[in-house]
Amino acid sequence: MNLSSLLKHHWKTVNAISLDLQGLWEIQPHQSTQLLPSILHQFHTTIQKLCQQYQAKILELYGNQATLLLGTQENLPPIQHTLSLAIEFQLILQQLQKKYPHLSSRSGIASGNVILNEKKQSTSLSLISQPVQEAKKLQNLAPPNSIVVSQTIYQTLQPYGYSFTPLPPPHAYIFHSQKNNSSFQLPSQQGFHSKELTLLLSILPQIQNNEPCFFWICGQKGIGKTTFLKCLEKELKQQLTTVRTKISPIPQSPILQQILQKLHLSQNHLSNPSRIWSNLKKFSQQQPLAILIDDLHLTPPTEQQLWQSFAQNLKNSRIALVIVHNSPPSNFSIQLQPAPQKEIQLFLHQKNHLQKLHLPPEKLKQIAELAQGNPAAAHAILKSCQNSNHFPPPPPPIVHEIITQQLFSLPPTEQSILKLLSVYGQKAQLSTLETLLDSPISQTSLQLLESKSLAYLQNHQLTFSNEYTQQIVYQSLRRKDQKQLHLQLAQLAQEHKISTDPFFPIYHLICAENENKALQLALKNSQKLLPNSPHNALQLLEKTKPYLHSPSLQDKISQHIQSLKHSLHNAKNILPS
Repeated sequence: MNLSSLLKHHWKTVNAISLDLQGLWEIQPHQSTQLLPSILHQFHTTIQKLCQQYQAKILELYGNQATLLLGTQENLPPIQHTLSLAIEFQLILQQLQKKYPHLSSRSGIASGNVILNEKKQSTSLSLISQPVQEAKKLQNLAPPNSIVVSQTIYQTLQPYGYSFTPLPPPHAYIFHSQKNNSSFQLPSQQGFHSKELTLLLSILPQIQNNEPCFFWICGQKGIGKTTFLKCLEKELKQQLTTVRTKISPIPQSPILQQILQKLHLSQNHLSNPSRIWSNLKKFSQQQPLAILIDDLHLTPPTEQQLWQSFAQNLKNSRIALVIVHNSPPSNFSIQLQPAPQKEIQLFLHQKNHLQKLHLPPEKLKQIAELAQGNPAAAHAILKSCQNSNHFPPPPPPIVHEIITQQLFSLPPTEQSILKLLSVYGQKAQLSTLETLLDSPISQTSLQLLESKSLAYLQNHQLTFSNEYTQQIVYQSLRRKDQKQLHLQLAQLAQEHKISTDPFFPIYHLICAENENKALQLALKNSQKLLPNSPHNALQLLEKTKPYLHSPSLQDKISQHIQSLKHSLHNAKNILPS
């Protein structure tokens, strides 16, 4: 039985046991007192068998490397579902214990923990229900050779004798392989944890079976490709005998030469591709090898030919090849492609606020459907979830989640945008603009939403906060039409329709690369402030100066600053005491 079948078999068994017990507790709690010992024994036996067989399979697959696999805190992911069930099972037992205290001696429940013992076993399994921040403290309190798992963490059950510090699962981004249609998990900036081992565990057996592994990782800028590669490198170093480190981005350089240097092969072989592959294969027969390349450049024609030869000659070698670039070449047989647009949006928004809601899928679906035609009802659902004990309060403003859900299914329409604006008011409107700037929606939808947002600000004479001003400027830097956006914001501010801050339009004119006009406006606004607020007049000029790139304009504003300082100093000296 292979690893996948083994896990599926035990998953079904454990799932059935857990559902049986939960059903008994909810429907006929008095009967569960009689059946609990036998169910507990069955559950314990199943978990024990799973751990033993899983450990044996890992040893069979990875030999001496298994210790590294089993000893890391990025635990093996396939049985994380089993752990989830085990935790649910333990919580049910705790409920039973509270209602029927006399069960403790019969079931093995003691001192708030569930300790499942078997007479012939020298180790025990402890599932301790505590917050994750107390995990280290609990580790010291646990019985010897036991496994400690926090209730809030969905990690794997390790074979007996191994301990670990659990970590929360990362927010994942899904790629689809064209070869076998399987899914892999790409981490966000939070780090590299258990789910990414799905990819690694699929790479390693292929290397050992002398099958080439081609993974071409591509996607939008900022989505986490390089982060993933760094994490992959770190983990592979622990799991493979020898791993050559990834090649750093070197624009228009002979990439293959850099690879060969890492492989300790002679640079003289560059002119002879067949000799390269001969040495490469000879080298790769000795131990597993992985080559990771970040930001590949294929500009010279000779380099393109060499790279095609590289792809062809890797067919029968024990090499895992992982490449990051914006678009894959056609000659690669295995490619990791970006997921559909909807999943890209999910990843981007999960990084911000969406995952903090902790809403079940059916609620999210309901909210998404309502957000398209009835945002007020969607808002009410979120409010009810926020007020219940089951969900922590979401971060403000809620409109992030509403718009995120709306963007999953279809581009925003003029009608839906106006409804959102009419329901959520000022804060939601500002968040709408911020959210759309960070969303990979179509340019047409972006312009529509932007124009409606700006029109809404103009009609209601709303004011930007300083913090929001910084965010919108930062977000707009990614956009092709950023100059137009800055000019619009500067114009609205000069008309006193979106901001009363005198620096606001100056800043946006500079961002729109219109420094001459920005300087003129700075001097004009400074003169307006001078009669009633001379200190603010000086401060405005001093604040503007660092943002000007032109040396001549910097000199000009410096002269005005010095002149104003001199005038203020003289005025101070002649004031009566």
